[in-house]
Amino acid sequence: MRLAPLFFGAVILSTTACTTIQVYREPVTQLSEATVKTREAIETLSHDANDAKRRAKALEHAVASAQFGANDMTAVVHPDYIKARVAGLRMIERFLSRLTAVVEAKNDNVPKYVDALAEDAAKLATSLQNSQASNYAAPLGGLAKAVIALYDEHRREVILKKGVSEGVPHVKKLIEILKSELGPGAKVNIEEVTKEELKSLVTARIAAYNGILAAQLPLSNVDKGKPEHLEARIAAVEKIIEAQEALDKLSLGAALSTLQSMEEALDSLADLAKQESAPPDKFSVFLSRVTVFSERAVTLLEAANAIHKVTNEAKK
Repeated sequence: MRLAPLFFGAVILSTTACTTIQVYREPVTQLSEATVKTREAIETLSHDANDAKRRAKALEHAVASAQFGANDMTAVVHPDYIKARVAGLRMIERFLSRLTAVVEAKNDNVPKYVDALAEDAAKLATSLQNSQASNYAAPLGGLAKAVIALYDEHRREVILKKGVSEGVPHVKKLIEILKSELGPGAKVNIEEVTKEELKSLVTARIAAYNGILAAQLPLSNVDKGKPEHLEARIAAVEKIIEAQEALDKLSLGAALSTLQSMEEALDSLADLAKQESAPPDKFSVFLSRVTVFSERAVTLLEAANAIHKVTNEAKK
């Protein structure tokens, strides 16, 4: 198949290259879908880190028969940061969604309309200037304006060339902020907090199972085999396994590596947009980087969902 070597420059300058531009349809769509998964995972992990801290503190105080201090129940991740993280990732989604619409269009004219989400993000960026997450304000506002401009434009040539060149730098700034908050040296590492809570949960569930065994110790073997006693033991074991599997899925650095692979894929896309011609090796690198990002995003979201299920069951 000879599609990969086609010139990106020719694609964005030609109004008749609909077939040519379709080579970007799958990777750009995949890039967009992986960004959605990344946003969902980071949002879930950020909320669960707060829950993890509060439950850990409550258990610690209960065991020590200690009183709660004024700051014991404060959030690990300030709500402003969660709001900013989610808004930033949603704008990256919207940016990629517009590029997807371009490559899926049947002709050079792409439908244009007002993007309310981008307008809301621009307003949020202004409100963030004096908040805990003020570092998000400039790149979020910049990306929101770039996305609004893309949705106000319908010419394929402008959307692709200008959109990639002006949008990707803002996206990269947002990714760098996210990486600084989720990587080594971060004030709060949500993965580490959640991992410690899961370890405590596994220990607690093992203790609960041992308690069931102790309670059933006086029973005869016949009574131990009765459905109500057997089901209690099985249910307790399943809870141990569920918590351990969630712990196994949480790999430290997973969020950081996912964001890093997102950035690398976008770097490749921006590099292609700058080229007068796109050599096959550069297009191949873009495809492989999108695939890596997509796979990491799936893994991260699976881990976040498993952790959310376990930590929310612990509340019951």
